[in-house]
Amino acid sequence: MSYALENELGQFMQSLQIHTEEENDKAINYLLELTDRFEAGKAVLEPVIDYITSQISAFEDKHYPIADIAPKEILRHLMENHGHKQGDLADVASRTVINEILSGKRQLNLGHIRRLSEKYGVSPELFI
Repeated sequence: MSYALENELGQFMQSLQIHTEEENDKAINYLLELTDRFEAGKAVLEPVIDYITSQISAFEDKHYPIADIAPKEILRHLMENHGHKQGDLADVASRTVINEILSGKRQLNLGHIRRLSEKYGVSPELFI
């Protein structure tokens, strides 16, 4: 790593405190710039990238908590966004089962969760 880069990183790391949106945006932009500028030497920068990412995550976790949303509401949202009706989920479960899940009469089981996460390209944790 060059002296200029070490100096630049040192100055940024010493001043890295994320308490506001502006500071968060600055850190995100710097992180993106680093990864763009130094894709080839990413292994050398990995600890720096990890640290900046952890600082951004800590700020965003504190200021943008993810709401606890019922799995049936997540399913309803995904269906609406994809223009799906209950019959479009035949590869997940029968129309009756999907109706029972959406009405709250039945919970998603592990098979449903696995198939839904594959169908919609989301993490299974979203439904747990």
